[in-house]
Amino acid sequence: MKITHKLILFIAFSLVSIISIILISLKNTSNLKKKDNYKQIESLVSKASKDYSIFIKFKNIGLIERYNSNLENAQVLNNENETDNKYELIKSKIETLRDHTNETFDYWKLRGLNEDTGYEGDFRKNVHHLEDLLENEHLDKLTITMLQVRRSEKDFILRRKQVYVEKVLKMISKLKRQTVELNNEIINKDSIILLSNDYKYTFIKLVEILDAINKRNNTMYKLESELNTILSLKIIELDSEINEFSKFMYISYLLFIVSLVFISFVMYKRILNPISTLKQKTTTISNGNYNDIIIYRNRDEIGEFANSFNTMVRKFLVSQKELEDLNYKLDNKVKERTHLLQNEIDMRKNSEKKLEMYNNEVKSLLEKEQQLSRLKTKFVATVSHEYRTPLTVILNSTYLIHQYALKNDLDSLNNYLNKIQFSVVQMKDLLEDTLNYGEIENGDYKLNKTTLDLDQLIKNLIQDFKTINKNREIEYNNKIKINNIISDKKALHHCLNNLIANALKFSNREIIIQVEKNEFDISISIIDFGIGIPEEDQNNVFSAFYRTNLAKDIAGTGLGLSITKKYINSLGGNITLKSKVNKGSVFTLNIPYQTELLI
Repeated sequence: MKITHKLILFIAFSLVSIISIILISLKNTSNLKKKDNYKQIESLVSKASKDYSIFIKFKNIGLIERYNSNLENAQVLNNENETDNKYELIKSKIETLRDHTNETFDYWKLRGLNEDTGYEGDFRKNVHHLEDLLENEHLDKLTITMLQVRRSEKDFILRRKQVYVEKVLKMISKLKRQTVELNNEIINKDSIILLSNDYKYTFIKLVEILDAINKRNNTMYKLESELNTILSLKIIELDSEINEFSKFMYISYLLFIVSLVFISFVMYKRILNPISTLKQKTTTISNGNYNDIIIYRNRDEIGEFANSFNTMVRKFLVSQKELEDLNYKLDNKVKERTHLLQNEIDMRKNSEKKLEMYNNEVKSLLEKEQQLSRLKTKFVATVSHEYRTPLTVILNSTYLIHQYALKNDLDSLNNYLNKIQFSVVQMKDLLEDTLNYGEIENGDYKLNKTTLDLDQLIKNLIQDFKTINKNREIEYNNKIKINNIISDKKALHHCLNNLIANALKFSNREIIIQVEKNEFDISISIIDFGIGIPEEDQNNVFSAFYRTNLAKDIAGTGLGLSITKKYINSLGGNITLKSKVNKGSVFTLNIPYQTELLI
């Protein structure tokens, strides 16, 4: 066999052995990395479960944030195992668990994170009001029944069984029946029955919320158990693979070392020894003695090499000039290739810059999408809260109307009918704000400019507000002679309606509406003497959902001024604000003065 064949076999065997060992090592390293990731995921899920258990006990919102943070970190680690067969399953489980937890937390917020908030807070207030009323009236019999109700209620809170709910409802009915049967005319029976109904309603809502939380907790525990089972099985599977590959790798190392020693010995005897002889001859020739030729008698590659070397020496002088020419051409090609390579590097740098720019754009779009999601969540929470108050007023008023209708008490009937009317107007205004905001944000609102009587529009608004607020004074000063202008009646009506309503809502004194004509526009000022707006909040009051600390206890969505600003900007005008705390506010609309339609 020729030396070339021996070398090829030796190199092939070495390459195969080395590649096999490298592949096995890489696979083993990958499995070790996956195993470490899954263990960390398992630990993060366990921490998240403990955080939720502590949250149930102490109601600390920070624990929910830490819970979500642990699950997000677990998802990041899982993304590193994207090529694994369990990646999609684990990803789905983590996302489902996180979404389910956030939904469960919404139920916790409905229940209330302490005894003064949520349904539980309403329930506690109703209970205390009823107990105080019974104690003040000195109704021992009703007080005993109330104590029985509270005992059944506490039994339910401790044991969470339906039988105690039924007992509570039964005892509340008994309390109402005993109230009706009382012959004492001095006692306020209607208030006791009304508070009993409120107590019953809030207790039922609290029971529903607690049942929903309990069911969702069970589902969460099940999801956590399934996820932990998947992770444990996967870790066991990876341990098995790691052990198998480690054994195979150790065997490969041993076989490679033994084979390398054997082949090295053979190569030394058949190749290295003859080459040592050739080296001595080539050293002599390299010193300039071209008459000394190499003599080698074997007919293998080394013999062929010796003959070729002798021929090379003879042709050396002739080839030297050809070599110089070749070097010259090679230098030119190297310069040319270097230039092409530099162009390629520049193109890649430009591509990297473009890629970085695209990544920044995607990141910006993602941030905008997250901001929109937070805005939608805040919008739903705000509208739900604002609808709850008028609906509660309507519900209570209809019940009391029924009671006063039986007594023919017309004054009380009119009072509660006015409350219903006011609540309906509140809900209508809230719905209009919501629809108008969505219409403007989506760009669906189209201006419809027509000729309108500005003076009559303001007078109609004042009359509407005086109908609802009979005891409030509204002073109107119109200092312009021309009242007909070109504008969008719907948009202008909404802006004035919102500003007048705010002035009445945040002030107990009279308000002033003043109209003046400037050089290029008309200014409409709505002046109140109410609570005012702090200076640090004045730049933000026109943002959607923004409310100052002074107005947090007053009903409202925070959409009105935002919609007003968008409407007045679409008309080509602007709105300005001047305000001082406890002195009042002045909102001024500046609208373009136009008496003819432009074609």
